[in-house]
Amino acid sequence: MFSGAISEKNLQRLGKIYKPKRLQTKSRKDLIASLNPKVWQYFRADNGDLPEHYRLRSPALATGACNETVRERSNAESVG
Repeated sequence: MFSGAISEKNLQRLGKIYKPKRLQTKSRKDLIASLNPKVWQYFRADNGDLPEHYRLRSPALATGACNETVRERSNAESVG
C-alpha cells in the first residue's frame, strides 16, 4: 500500500497507520436486552430471546389478538 520502505506491520506498531481490531458480536438475546425497556412492550411473547425480567403489559399483546380484532373490525366496517 505504501512505498515499501517500511512494512505495514511496523507502521501499525509505530502508530502511523490504523491497526484494525475485531468487532465483538452480540447474540440476539443481548441485542434485545440492550434496547430501552419502554420498547419491550411492543414485543410479542412468542418472539423468543426476551429478557428474563420481561413482562407483558396486556394478555392481548401476548397472543397478537389485538391485531386480529383490529383486522376483524376493519373488515366488518368495509363490508357493512
